[in-house]
Amino acid sequence: MGKGYQRWFDISCTHSYFADQTCRPLSFIPTPDCRRLLQRYRLLFRAVPGGAEVYCNPEDPLKLLDGYAENQPFTFAIHCSDPALLSYTDIASPTQCLDVPGIYYFDNLASALIDNDKRLLHAPGSPFGTGKLPLRAPRFNVSSTDNSAAGASVSLHGQSDAVWQTDGPLPATVDLAGLDDGRYRLHIGDNSTQDFYLSADINAARQWGVAAIHIASDPNAKLGQSYQIQLARRECVWCYYLISRSLEDGPIAGTILTSDRRREIGEPAAAINFDSVQPSTTVNGLPAMMYKSRQRLPLYEVPDSDLSFSFRADAGRANPGAERSLPYARPAELAYPVLDDLLPDSPQELQANIYVYW
Repeated sequence: MGKGYQRWFDISCTHSYFADQTCRPLSFIPTPDCRRLLQRYRLLFRAVPGGAEVYCNPEDPLKLLDGYAENQPFTFAIHCSDPALLSYTDIASPTQCLDVPGIYYFDNLASALIDNDKRLLHAPGSPFGTGKLPLRAPRFNVSSTDNSAAGASVSLHGQSDAVWQTDGPLPATVDLAGLDDGRYRLHIGDNSTQDFYLSADINAARQWGVAAIHIASDPNAKLGQSYQIQLARRECVWCYYLISRSLEDGPIAGTILTSDRRREIGEPAAAINFDSVQPSTTVNGLPAMMYKSRQRLPLYEVPDSDLSFSFRADAGRANPGAERSLPYARPAELAYPVLDDLLPDSPQELQANIYVYW
């Protein structure tokens, strides 16, 4: 880092699935608009695992940052190296993890304070908001299903002044060429609005998301300010399938034993219980017993640091009292339950199917 430079602000993404809480699958890269801002004010960018840092020189003789009033935010494209990220991430709404066009968007316009120097780039507990923002090129057509609607306008996110407007009938062609990439709001008639992300970059569709830091409009911004995206691990029902030819002679009664170290370190945790699901089933033509957790259990990158599971057979069969450790649920084992097993009108949620050959 250059002599005299200090951290001006940083962005980090945490994820409770990972042992060190760092979301390494996500990387932050300045957009072309952001690179021009960095060069204009002699700022330095540094990529870090799961985040980014921007450095300034408080002793700059030109005092370029004095009275900084740029409306344009520092915008970072977020790229994801793990296609399975959302499978082990808590999603408030199942529709938010569908492979639909668009990008996730984060900014500090309504950031929440989480400690003395960190601010969230989203609402607490809701990093994905209402889902992805659709991507739009600088020129696109706008229409309305309401025949009485007339007129349309586009405004920059967080501002009321229109950057494009027509009072004529719809459909119409919106031309935003020359405007900076960013989040905008489309107003159709008097009632309909839609937020979208404007980008002329043909590679924007490959991005996982965007983080925008508005310095001039953030009254809390200060030297060393930290911004954070907080992702949480997915919790789901775990289903153990114990598979054995010996089950052809009848089911083996037993119990799944659990150990939860989270209680020892003070993290709130409900008792973990599994119920035997009857009747027995088959897996790949072999008889199997199914045990299903009564509550959702979390997925961990290193689960044995917190949870352990084993099955102990009851007396009355061969090798009574035998106990065997059970593997942990992994993201690759997530699947939707068979529709026939669902009650009418039950929500369809992912569950972890863990197969164990006894």
